Amino acid sequence: LYQKHNFGTSYRSLGNAQFDYKIHGFEDLKLVANFGYDYSEGRSYGNTDIEYVVPGEAGNSYENRNLNKNLVMDLYFNYNKLIESLDTRVDFTGGYTWQDFRYLGSGSSYAFANDFTTESIPSNERLNLQSFFGRATFTIADKFILNGSMRADGSSRFTEENRWGYFPAGAAAYRISEESFLKDSKVVSDLKLRASYGITGQQDTGARYPSIPLYAGSTETAQYQIGYDANGNPIYVSTYRPLSYNSDLKWEETATFNVGLDYGFFNNRITGSVEYYERKTTDLIVYAQNPQGVNFSNYAFYNIGDLKNQGVEISVDTYPIRNDDMQWRVGGNFTFQKSEITKLANQATPGFNGYNTGGISGGVGTTIQNNQVGFWPYSFYVYEQAYNAEGQPLDGVYVDRNDDGIINEQDKYRAHKPAPTAFYGFNTDFSYKNWWVSMSFRGSYGNYNYNNVFSNTGNAVTGLPSNGNYLNNIHSNALETNFVNPRYDSDYYVQNASFLRMDNVTVGYTFNDVFDKGSTMRLTGAVQNVFVITDYKGIDPEISNGIDNNFYPRPRTFTLGLNVNF
Repeated sequence: LYQKHNFGTSYRSLGNAQFDYKIHGFEDLKLVANFGYDYSEGRSYGNTDIEYVVPGEAGNSYENRNLNKNLVMDLYFNYNKLIESLDTRVDFTGGYTWQDFRYLGSGSSYAFANDFTTESIPSNERLNLQSFFGRATFTIADKFILNGSMRADGSSRFTEENRWGYFPAGAAAYRISEESFLKDSKVVSDLKLRASYGITGQQDTGARYPSIPLYAGSTETAQYQIGYDANGNPIYVSTYRPLSYNSDLKWEETATFNVGLDYGFFNNRITGSVEYYERKTTDLIVYAQNPQGVNFSNYAFYNIGDLKNQGVEISVDTYPIRNDDMQWRVGGNFTFQKSEITKLANQATPGFNGYNTGGISGGVGTTIQNNQVGFWPYSFYVYEQAYNAEGQPLDGVYVDRNDDGIINEQDKYRAHKPAPTAFYGFNTDFSYKNWWVSMSFRGSYGNYNYNNVFSNTGNAVTGLPSNGNYLNNIHSNALETNFVNPRYDSDYYVQNASFLRMDNVTVGYTFNDVFDKGSTMRLTGAVQNVFVITDYKGIDPEISNGIDNNFYPRPRTFTLGLNVNF
């Protein structure tokens, strides 16, 4: 650790300007122009001592630079007017959005031993998004609400033939509590029935150019010698290899239908909602394995199928205590969901067993997830680990699930999934005179992670010296399993990641009339990421894709604040 020296500097600037204009004599119409930018620069540099123990890394220095420049422009109008003769309020909005994201990166390293400088090929990437949109809302007698909208979104991630996607939406609501038979009710304060249907688009693949052919150039350390010059020195040229792409890639679309009931009882002392939703995703974008002999690498982005997600959301907010001196509020929300892949390309092919995905650290092209019709998306696709009588996992021994006497791919099964079956959150605020405290919690149930940290470093072979000078670090999990070799495909590493986390707790006290009448001073203390309760054995159970291999721990933050009002 003392032989490596790493440093970094960064600079970031954000800005936003908005201009509103109302036409004289036509004040119901508002014109808005919004401009924003996000500019950042970074530089990382360092060196290793000449005595550094790792071979190939001793006695060198490096420098990397990056620049991000993001620009956004929103131009839109809004027309809002109450037509008294119809007891109807109309609201029209239409506009244009332009977003531009640019990234520049470069790097170099210098080896003292052979006086050789390696320059990386600079990165120059750009992503552009443009949208036209319109929305109309009609509110009739504060009882009926009708809404319709349309978007046209264009992304530079796709070729010209597939660049634009068109996404309509509509909604309606009926405030039942405005009817005469409920308007004067002392029990029902608010009751609204609502329903909506809309289509949204997804284009964020992570890659900036997934649908056009690109080439990756070699650095000085991977050039091809073509001969010698007049002085007998070797002549090297850079080589270029094609990257994978899919020119037919297009927008992923999700059609969502929901129907819900919003309620309020006892002068809104109890409020909340109950909602059923159903989402159907078509042309699902997945980074999937290429068929043999197709494309120029193992993986590319494809629109491979359809997905259905449905569930129920319940929320409630209540005030058990509410008077002049004391107030206590408790709120919570619960969601129960189910997802299923309903269609895949090539599903009719004999022997087709879905698409493998979810690359992990370790091995060559090793994947741990699979998408197949009838199952949750990104289900873990693994062997069932065999155990001895004491519950110890047996190294390299798996269950023969199809009883054919052979352990092969046919014995793999889909063991759990990264998405939760249910997730929830609840919060509470309590105040007594000048004191107040608030807390928030959230959690999930039924989600699993693949612990790639355990599987990649929790074995004896990983710790063996690679050059005879030192031992490699291994995870202490190797002492629990006694695995000699990596067993990446074992379901031993698919672990329950259900959790309950206390996100925040804040305590405060307000001093009144501190300097003069009406002035206040509020002192607050807060803690974020207070604790987490889970059976997961990794650092943190919240892993977005379910593969735990490069997670930076969430910090626990303590904050002390002072707010003064004159």
